[in-house]
Amino acid sequence: MRTRSVLSASSFVAILVLATACQKGSSFGPGGGGDGLRDLVEQNRANATQSFLVDAANGGTVSGTGGVRVIFPINAFRTPSGGAVSGSVEVHLLEILDPGDMIMYDVQTVGLDGGQPRLLRSGGAIHVKAFQNGQALVLGPQGMEVLMPTNAIDAQMGVFTANNGTPQGMLWNQELWQLDSVPEEGSMFYGFQADSLQWINCDYFASYPQTTFVDAVIPTNISMDSVMVWIAFPSENAVMRMLPEGPGAFRSVQVAPVGMPAVVVALQRNGTVYSSAFTSITVTNGQQVGLSFQVTDQQTFEAAVNAI
Repeated sequence: MRTRSVLSASSFVAILVLATACQKGSSFGPGGGGDGLRDLVEQNRANATQSFLVDAANGGTVSGTGGVRVIFPINAFRTPSGGAVSGSVEVHLLEILDPGDMIMYDVQTVGLDGGQPRLLRSGGAIHVKAFQNGQALVLGPQGMEVLMPTNAIDAQMGVFTANNGTPQGMLWNQELWQLDSVPEEGSMFYGFQADSLQWINCDYFASYPQTTFVDAVIPTNISMDSVMVWIAFPSENAVMRMLPEGPGAFRSVQVAPVGMPAVVVALQRNGTVYSSAFTSITVTNGQQVGLSFQVTDQQTFEAAVNAI
């Protein structure tokens, strides 16, 4: 099992608030404004991101706690206008390696296939940025090498990127970067050259004989704008957002594989009180899942998400 960084509970809840900022609602919901949560979210995202110093002239390797490695060649960095960079560069790395990470960071594995959203089977994602004296940098023509840890090599795996999330959640675009397997003693990696600093994901579009949308229904006494819902597919290392679809109902962003084991996860906030729902299912055609919420503390919810 991969080792991954663990957020504090307060950091986790703050990140959830950022993820729902596009939703409208009162200040009691996860996307509510006017209560200083946006500033808290920004700080907690910074706390969750690993920071490293790399010498611009000599390059270097950044090794994340989850096993990701990013290798920068000599003279790897440029200013946004293309100028050469010397001295120390601060590299920020965020690792999203399994469904627990994907839910905590609200990073779904849905890509655009011919312009249409479609579920991706993931080998893990990262977000990489570089700064010097507060200025965001870009990569030079040599790019950077990325090594993504894996327990087993899947020859179908490719590379996808995304700049930012959308109201539907993260939507990934496939790149033409060559991906190779990189074995080391006791470890295996997917290796590829990346030409930019952004969200990067190892994925591919798996084929499923039959698919369907999945709906989740919340109790009538719970406000929709106080809830976030995801559907996780552990066997695919994949997560999809579920978005409001009529009164009291949420629908998967895209179709899910019929016959696939999954877990519908929801978190609800009412003032300072949190409730959660975890419902294990096997996807059936036209499935509607009733969610039953239980009051939870943040540590218990985080542990349950990590166990998916």
